[in-house]
Amino acid sequence: MLPSVRSMSRAKKSIHKPEFAVVLGLLRDTRVRAGLTQAKLGQHLDRPQTYVSDCELGVRRLDILQIREWCEACGTTVSAFARRLDKRLAASLPPEQQSPSATS
Repeated sequence: MLPSVRSMSRAKKSIHKPEFAVVLGLLRDTRVRAGLTQAKLGQHLDRPQTYVSDCELGVRRLDILQIREWCEACGTTVSAFARRLDKRLAASLPPEQQSPSATS
């Protein structure tokens, strides 16, 4: 049975979950590992430095295609980003909350 619209509206938004901070940290770490300043990454993305800052602070949310562009500008892939994210999320959760795929 699908959840009702009413119960879905009460669901905690991802930006309020502790896991969101892990995503933000990984965005920043990906940039730093690439040796890029916010200004340089902004140039690669054809965006101002403030865009990069806003993304890293969680002021601006990125969709998967924007994350892909971020990764490419940093010399990595979205799949590598996702693997690192899975590892960080698994490390941040108690074992009983980890998904089976994250622990293998």
